[in-house]
Amino acid sequence: MDLLALSFKLLILVPILTTKALSPQECVKFVNHDHTCGKNLTCVVLKNADGFGYCACHSPFYQTANEICLLKQYGKSCNLNEDCGSGTNLICDEQKLCSCNSNHSIYDQNSHECVGNLGASCDEHGKPCGFNETCSNELLCKCSTNFFENSSGECETKRGHGSSCKDNSDSCKTPFICDSNFRCSCNSSTFLYDNAKEKCSRLVDVACTYYPWNHRIIIEDCVANAKCTSTEGDYIKCQCRSGYRKTLMKTCAVVHGSSCTNEDTRLCDEEQEGTLCIEGRCSCRAGHVFDTNRRQCVARLHRQCNETLSCAEDTHCELVPKENFKQCVCNQGLVEVDNNCHPTLGQPCDFNDVYTRKPSRICDPLAGSLQCVNGICQCKTMEYYDRGSQKCRGLFGSYCDLENLDDNGKDKYCTQNAQCVVHRVLLNKQGMCTCKLDWKRTADGFCN
Repeated sequence: MDLLALSFKLLILVPILTTKALSPQECVKFVNHDHTCGKNLTCVVLKNADGFGYCACHSPFYQTANEICLLKQYGKSCNLNEDCGSGTNLICDEQKLCSCNSNHSIYDQNSHECVGNLGASCDEHGKPCGFNETCSNELLCKCSTNFFENSSGECETKRGHGSSCKDNSDSCKTPFICDSNFRCSCNSSTFLYDNAKEKCSRLVDVACTYYPWNHRIIIEDCVANAKCTSTEGDYIKCQCRSGYRKTLMKTCAVVHGSSCTNEDTRLCDEEQEGTLCIEGRCSCRAGHVFDTNRRQCVARLHRQCNETLSCAEDTHCELVPKENFKQCVCNQGLVEVDNNCHPTLGQPCDFNDVYTRKPSRICDPLAGSLQCVNGICQCKTMEYYDRGSQKCRGLFGSYCDLENLDDNGKDKYCTQNAQCVVHRVLLNKQGMCTCKLDWKRTADGFCN
């Protein structure tokens, strides 16, 4: 631009600048440089003026009546409101100090002006709100989105999952709520926190649609291994995918014995079945066995138990004498043999079905010839059950083993006051229970 054109521009700007209540000093704002104004001044470019404008005080300075740029004087002494700076919302109060002009206003050190505190009236122009605040539809200063009012009356960033929320029930980010433990968490009745996705996922049987403007939209944020699916009555909710089933916690898991990966800790049903992923299979932990009727892992004999961890079949949970824990012990009427519980005389029993491979309840194998007859443990014909020795013993006339003696050489099988003697028609090592000398047989086969 030549000197003649520059002079012409300045002549045009003079009447415009003199109408301002600001310094009439002209300025030019260059592309590679800020401007031609002095200290604490900035060049305010006029519209369609090719970089030409006027010099004005830049924030946080204000212009005095003597056209000097001074820092805004909150809390400083003053005589007139103008001494505190025009456009700052500061006034000279009765104590001759620059202060905010309302009990509902506070001084913002960032913007160097008075702003409305929480609950104060506001508008978009004359009465701005404070830091992290916004002017609501009710024209009141409230905390902005993702902020909440803390106990100090300030707007603090809303907290994420697992954070403390004792100060305020609205202190958690959406959709977290402040739970009974005063932690930000998902609503446990409808959501579960997904650590991998860092979000709340909908549980099984929870609706997964919404209807904006009469259009149904599917929300694919179900828990792992579930999807948003239509059901009877066109009700759409999260349901387990094929090959998975709903757990008590309304998640989706594979059943006992199914394949799993150790990386997916929720794939096995630990809550309901008690299974864990062990060597690629959903299995019971050591010392436990899977009960097919109850569909859960149960503690075996002598393993610790409690109100939630049940004992295996034929056992119950009982406090160990003089100990501070409970363990599984055999039910009444059962005896322990080789770490298993077996029914005794008169208790229900069954045979070992090799075809169906069902678990068998075999009669006490240490009770001699105790056998399962018509589903009940009974001694053989010509025998009775000796509760002292917990064995089946022979009555008078029953066959016996000539070598079945105890450590003292006494007969262990025949009834009291009887002995196993050689019988002329029996094979070697076999005899018959006969009353000893001076003892007589009774009608029921004992010796008196």
